Amino acid sequence: MRQLISSTGLPFLPTPMGKGVVSDLDARSVAPARSLVLREADVILLLGARLNWMLHFGLPPRFAEDVRIIQVDICPEELGNSRRPDVALFGDVSLTVEELLRGLGGHRVNPRTHPWWLKLSENIRANRLSTEELSSDESIPLNYYAVFKHVRELMPPEAFVVSEGANTMDIGRGFLDNGMPRKRLDAGSFGTMGVGLGFAIAAALVNKSDRVVCVEGDSAFGFSGMEVETMVRYQVSKNVSDLCYVYVSQNSNTSTQSFMHTHRSSTATYRDVKKYPEFENPHPSYASVDWRCGLLGAPSTSV
Repeated sequence: MRQLISSTGLPFLPTPMGKGVVSDLDARSVAPARSLVLREADVILLLGARLNWMLHFGLPPRFAEDVRIIQVDICPEELGNSRRPDVALFGDVSLTVEELLRGLGGHRVNPRTHPWWLKLSENIRANRLSTEELSSDESIPLNYYAVFKHVRELMPPEAFVVSEGANTMDIGRGFLDNGMPRKRLDAGSFGTMGVGLGFAIAAALVNKSDRVVCVEGDSAFGFSGMEVETMVRYQVSKNVSDLCYVYVSQNSNTSTQSFMHTHRSSTATYRDVKKYPEFENPHPSYASVDWRCGLLGAPSTSV
């Protein structure tokens, strides 16, 4: 895959679980211009990715009506599952890409002068400026970008990234870079919530040399936060070199109340807020989960 991108000079867009197959830091990545790429591309080479909800099923208005799709997949039932491809190639992606390279015979696109690449470059520049502005805003309450900026600065390039939540995961996909393949774990194709901390434990036990950074949103932490106790009970920290998790604060008071309703009482409903005034607490102490397990946890509202 990396040889295909480097030898042809084609721009590429990684899907979430494909991040790092070609480094997110590669100059040919057009992830910051994702919406424009999907909307205006006239030919798409789809390598292993599925046209599911994460790629809007390959349908307008997110994709051009007349876009031509070349789909490569090892599962024949996935070929044309959502949108009929113009060319369907059934086979292993690596072997198929090798054949494509031989067929291309060294043909190279010059993206630096092509009008399409220039348009993408301008869109990437504008989106990065917007992101930088958000990440530089450290006013309280902190926004996601400001938090992720500091996580990214401290995160080793070879780290496993486990990300779970709604905004936490969506924004993290574009902000927390992966330089190596199979180093990102999130809710995946089926949007499964409650797997984040379990993923983090498994990644730490399987690969004991690289740090695992787990970034959880409030609802995501609500699903699997008790796995912190599992880490302690099985002494995960004694068996791995580094395991840390980062909790990103709640979206709003409303989401916090929803979390508290769901997890503080099995019988309370939304109408019981006045009966249980603690549900209205907009600043729950998630760090106390760490404290009760004998770990070092610290609540933070600033950087």
